[in-house]
Parts: sequence; C-alpha cells; structure tokens
Amino acid sequence: MNLRLSTVLTATLLVACGGGSKNNTPDASAVDAPKTVDAAPVCTPSTVVLGTQDIQSTSTTALLWGGPVTTDLGDGGPANFSFQFYSGIETSLMGTFDLSMGNQADYKTCAACMLIGSTDSTGALARTYYQSGGTLTLTEDPFTNKKMLGTISNLAMVEVTIDPNTSATTLVPNGKCISIGSVTLNHSAVPNAWTCAQAAFAAGTACDCMCGVQDPDCDTTPTPATGCTTNQLCSNALCVDPAPNDTCQLAQALTIGTPKNGNTAGATSNYDLGLEGAACTGFTQKGPDVAYSVALTAATAYTFTLTNVAPQFDPSISLVGPGAPAVCDVSPVVCLAGADAGLKGDGETFAFTPTTTGTYYLIVDSNAMTGTGAFTITVTSP
Repeated sequence: MNLRLSTVLTATLLVACGGGSKNNTPDASAVDAPKTVDAAPVCTPSTVVLGTQDIQSTSTTALLWGGPVTTDLGDGGPANFSFQFYSGIETSLMGTFDLSMGNQADYKTCAACMLIGSTDSTGALARTYYQSGGTLTLTEDPFTNKKMLGTISNLAMVEVTIDPNTSATTLVPNGKCISIGSVTLNHSAVPNAWTCAQAAFAAGTACDCMCGVQDPDCDTTPTPATGCTTNQLCSNALCVDPAPNDTCQLAQALTIGTPKNGNTAGATSNYDLGLEGAACTGFTQKGPDVAYSVALTAATAYTFTLTNVAPQFDPSISLVGPGAPAVCDVSPVVCLAGADAGLKGDGETFAFTPTTTGTYYLIVDSNAMTGTGAFTITVTSP
C-alpha cells in the first residue's frame, strides 16, 4: 500500500490527515508548471518549538523522522512533527530547496515534506500543518546512508487539509499558521531507544537482543540471538525461552469448557499460507504462532475464543484438521474456520460445527511479523 499518510506522524497519529495515496513520481503538471503555495492566510504565526527527533519509518522509497511538538498548539491534545523524504521525485536530495516552490509546494508531489499534526483531547486529529516557507539544505541525500543531515531556515507552516485520495494540500480558510524558524536535522535510521552499538542495528549479520528495541535482523534471523542463551529467541527486544507448543507436533491439549492461558512469545512463524482466506482469518499470518489440540465430535456446535489479550498483541485464531499433527504441515494449510477481526488488545471468536469426529488443531497467530503476546484460549459447546 503506497500511502504517504499511513505513516505521517507517530504511532498516536498514524493517519494524521485521514489517509491518501502518494506515488513517488510527480504528475506532468508538477513538472511542467511548478506551483507555489497558495497565498498564506492572514494570521499572526505562533512560534512553535520541536522536540527530539527520532526515526519513524524506513523503506527504499520513503524515510520518515519525527517527534513531539513541545509547544501547546491549543487543540487539547499533543502534537507531533514529521520530516518525510521520498525518492524518485528530485534528481537528488542533496542540496538546497525552497520549501514553498515546485514539487515541495504540495504534499502530493513533495520529495521533502514537513508536517505537523495536532490532536484534540480524545486523540483525534484536530489540525494539520504543512510547509509554506523556508529553505532546506541537505549535506547528503538521505537515501544514500539513511541519514538526515542538514538545516531548515525560516520554516513556516500553514493549516491545510490533505485530500484522502490524491494527497493534494488545500489551505484551510481563516486557518492558523505557525513559525518554527531554524531547525537542525541530524539523525540516522537508528531509534533513540536503541541501547547497543549503533552499527549493530539492522546490520544484517545477527539478531541483537536486549537492546531496548527490536533489531530488524531478528525478523529474518531470530536465532542465535546475541545477548541470549543458546536456545533462546529474541521477542520484543527481550530474550525468551522457546514456546513449548510452537508447532502442531508440540500442541498443548485443550479440554472443552476449560480456559487455558497462553503466549506466543518465544514462538516462531510456522503457519501462514492458507490462513489468509476469507473463510479463515482474511489476512496473512506472518507472526510467531503456537498450537493447541482439541477433540471435537461430529455434528456438535463449538465456539472458539481468545480473551484476556495483551494490550500490544493483535492475535488471530484458526482451525485445522482433523488428523495427526502433520495435517498442519501441508502448504497451503487447509483452514476450516478462523477469525482476525479485532485490533491490538482485542479478543477473537468464531463458531464451527465439524462433520467428522477427531483431533483438531487451533493455531494462535498474528498478521504482524513480530506480533506476540499473552491470551486465554477457550473452546465451549452448548
């Protein structure tokens, strides 16, 4: 999904401007006739101070840094800033750019984009601000080494709306304007919370654990984990023992009507292909997964439920079988039913009536590659 606005600000402001698509190639009008920002509203700008910069998101086509706005913008909730860079628009992002001219004048086409989102007391987006003036100087292209190095002078911003389909900016009539002045840009792609050597983060050589935040290397090479014992895995930047029911061969038995506490921490991703169907979970399930076995009787209605889900965990649950544990090893696996309707911290439930008596397997998974957490699993029958 190529949505600039899906990663506009921080986790509390993920869809700051209500969604919208941005490709990395400006349209012909942006190239042939560079626009300037519409006439700024007549207002007295408020002076705003930005907090500590941190990396927010990285990809081959987009790099985002951001952080909190320390000045109260008067909307009842916190505000966040986001400095965004997109490849494939300018020949190079090393150099000096007028933030009010050409591609930079519109969020739809900008290669260097400065945004602020302010929330109300409920956490909903109240106002969006976009650059209306200022000079950006970058001493190297951010995509060369995934570093943001340079300065912004005389940064000014105005209240705008951003079209959810085109990402085009429109000034808010009688909207607010703010002045930030000079900003020093100096940050790598290593998060501030990383406590190990900077060079170890996403180095592509090993999974470094116990470093404050999860090393991206752990997503592809979970073991051996540097900082853990030989058999441990790295889960959410913590060393954990392997899950005892990581596969259907190791499935823990469930008793009808008896809840059982579980956790996917320390599990690996064994089951994915086949669980994404509409009759199952509806989403890919690339997260670490654990398995449970349960004896079901033909023509009997059952309800399968996850409750007490950890706040940071977005789980799924699916049913496979009947048969020996090897029934889970078919790729794609044949999923009979499942659920992944909730979000983080939400439970899941589905009903199923088997046509064959036998041993079935419940797989607790997540569509997030690193999503793990605790839960309670229960199978009931009227």
